[in-house]
Amino acid sequence: MKHRLANVIYQNRTKQGLKRKQLAELSGVKVDTIAGIEKGSANPRFVTVIRLLKALKCGSSTLNYIFEKDYPETITTYSVNK
Repeated sequence: MKHRLANVIYQNRTKQGLKRKQLAELSGVKVDTIAGIEKGSANPRFVTVIRLLKALKCGSSTLNYIFEKDYPETITTYSVNK
């Protein structure tokens, strides 16, 4: 899960031309936390993941992609854009 999360955050952030500081301002997540997530060394809370995905305008399919292989029995549709 950490590897998929790291890739999703990094790829979406850079594709949008955002620096970590800009993503931090949009999401309310600390720059150090974002760096740790992108390096795969952080273990973020679920709410932190949601804040980042929402700031990056990622949909529920992205959330499912991140978690589905680790927790397939618990995945339900959850919209991060509400």
